[in-house]
Amino acid sequence: MRRNREKSLGNEGDSRRAAILKNFRCGARRPWCREIWKSAVKACGGTQDAAAQRLFVTTSAVSEGLQHGRLSIETLVVMMAELSPHGWRLPKLPPREEMMEEGLIEAMAFLLEPTASPRKRRRLSRDDFSILAALMADREWSKALADHEWALASGSDDRLRRAEAKLTASAGRITAAASRRRDRRINHSVSQLRELSRTWSGAWTECQHAIPFAWSDTT
Repeated sequence: MRRNREKSLGNEGDSRRAAILKNFRCGARRPWCREIWKSAVKACGGTQDAAAQRLFVTTSAVSEGLQHGRLSIETLVVMMAELSPHGWRLPKLPPREEMMEEGLIEAMAFLLEPTASPRKRRRLSRDDFSILAALMADREWSKALADHEWALASGSDDRLRRAEAKLTASAGRITAAASRRRDRRINHSVSQLRELSRTWSGAWTECQHAIPFAWSDTT
């Protein structure tokens, strides 16, 4: 009986990891699919209506492709059959980091709301993703949070001031790291960092274990 239970748990774990990888792959391909749609629409005359007519899809399908990177293999085949004879070529792959980020964002959205429709799941923005990556890499953040909780429980105003200063310093270090990643200023308060940590840290950690290291590495 114990062996059967262990086997069942192992199968559940394998299925969950497979679902994480599936959602990761779905997200990772979206940046390139959006670029394909942009290039195809331009080749079709520059309008969504013209692209829809030439590629035998609805205008809403073109819009979904441009915004969310939805592209079926059937539509891709039609694109190539219709446009390649006129010199159209697939665009280059986007930067690996962009594909990796969108893949992880999609996988974490699945883990947060696995039963929700994919279109309705909550997703991190890329700015929030950068903040979360910096937060999870910062060894002092969790310690600063614990110190702050301890100071609150102690009732000591002096201890609380020191803990809040430490937490603020950690938040500043994290937002600075995220800003460097994005090459522009990102402003997040301590409360926003707390919420990101509370909501997404579990999904982040599970993705790091489930997705091959070469892809999940965010440093």
